Amino acid sequence: MNRLIVATGGTKGIGLAILEKFAQAGFDVATCSRTLVDLQGVKAGLEKNYSVRVFIHTADLSVSSQVKALSEFVTGLNRPVDVLVNNAGVAGFGLLEAYTVDQVRRMFEVNFYGVLRTYQAVLPGMRKQNGGLIINITTGASTSPCIAVLQPSKSRAAKVESVRRSTNTK
Repeated sequence: MNRLIVATGGTKGIGLAILEKFAQAGFDVATCSRTLVDLQGVKAGLEKNYSVRVFIHTADLSVSSQVKALSEFVTGLNRPVDVLVNNAGVAGFGLLEAYTVDQVRRMFEVNFYGVLRTYQAVLPGMRKQNGGLIINITTGASTSPCIAVLQPSKSRAAKVESVRRSTNTK
């Protein structure tokens, strides 16, 4: 059985490029997106070009019930996850005070809680198999204190450090 990569936001850009590289290396792929037609296109292309299995799931990572369903989908594959790539993210650029609390809340839902839930879905299996890799794609926008993505980006940085510590099994 091929190894498995799970990646959020894998239908375009960096996420799709990552899936193509891992599929080229013989990994089966599981990915999600908000748009089914985009997922179906990725599935068809990867299966045709790389002869790997592709598992797709629609999910809006700002909606907690959909993130929970994604986690259940990944767990339901009954396969060890070798690589998790958290690529899906929400960003906004502009003055922080111009954003509503709901807009910032959506950023946190995707950029922090969505990622946390994917960790919760894969970490038990990674510990059981005594290994795995988690890659988080984040933004550098938090370098300016006036940028609206400051809070979610800072939360992602804290989360990454927390996962580094929690996955250290030695």
